[in-house]
Amino acid sequence: DPINFLCEEIEYGEGDLVNAAETSGISIKVIKKPFANLCRKKGFLARVINKFASFVSLVSCLFLVKKEKPSIIYVNTVANYYPVLFAKLLGIKTIVHVRESDNYIFPGNRRKKFFVDIIFKNSKNFICVSNSVNALVEKKLTDVGNKQGVVVTVYNGIDCNEFSGSPRDALPLVIPKNKKVVGYLGNLVPRKGLAFFLKAAESVLKKRNDVIFVAVGGDSDGFEKLIKELCINQNLKSSILHIPFIKKPQAAFDKFDIFCMTSLAEAFGRVNIEAACMKVPVIATAVGGNKEVFQEDGTAEFVSPGDPDELAAKISYLLDNEDILEQLAINAYQRVQRVFTIERYIAGCESVIESVLKQQ
Repeated sequence: DPINFLCEEIEYGEGDLVNAAETSGISIKVIKKPFANLCRKKGFLARVINKFASFVSLVSCLFLVKKEKPSIIYVNTVANYYPVLFAKLLGIKTIVHVRESDNYIFPGNRRKKFFVDIIFKNSKNFICVSNSVNALVEKKLTDVGNKQGVVVTVYNGIDCNEFSGSPRDALPLVIPKNKKVVGYLGNLVPRKGLAFFLKAAESVLKKRNDVIFVAVGGDSDGFEKLIKELCINQNLKSSILHIPFIKKPQAAFDKFDIFCMTSLAEAFGRVNIEAACMKVPVIATAVGGNKEVFQEDGTAEFVSPGDPDELAAKISYLLDNEDILEQLAINAYQRVQRVFTIERYIAGCESVIESVLKQQ
């Protein structure tokens, strides 16, 4: 029997999931947050309106789910507990797709922990994006006393040909032919490790002038603030560049000769397989999902998280050994084509859905 999909979207925009469904011809119903423009504004009144709008969205979602009576409620983040409560209230099965690392699963904030515990106490079926996340979920289920949890690892997947071949705008950078580009791609939150990427860049640039460092993501104000906090040498700023958030990462990988995946904790890191699809060699921190994506020898170089000296040394080593750079790119690309295909990802998720539908 065909599976009917129901999407509850509580955001200002339509979102990638909604756009993908519509492009694929899947009928999808969307709950939009009311007063979206007012919610974007600052100030006390905007915060009050935002709270009210969120409440209206939640109530609308509850009534829509009750009306449609889906077989499964699929929850794609542990940041939102309310779909699990809806499912519990209405007697609907859930699948929670855990894409987050330990900072979400075991938050230090007591209030956040209360809501995250709701998810793990009241759900039975979990898809994890890596074995490291799987282990965290198993530990969490034990902590909250849930002995019924079924936890499965399904790695993220990508269509390399479609990803690398999709149209994109060029990154607004003109790089001299005698310079290599070492890149960072991600937001500005501390967990992503941009600070230690920048300190490594400073260290490398003090010794050589054949490289430019480019950080892509976040906003300009936040980046400049971080540069000042780190006391980065102002004389090096012409070789440490920033590009605000871009929607298609291919534009960045087109420019990168080396990609630095500097997360201090990482559930999977889809950006890892995106870089590999673009045949960009990777230096990654030896944490979580990074180690699983590049677990085969010769697919990436690893460094300790938060160690700028080690990262700087590894960057210089690879810049001086182009044959190793090329082999890393080839090996990683071949691994993604074997292990992280979109077909394997879809088959894994479908298998979980089928098993949940058969549960009594």
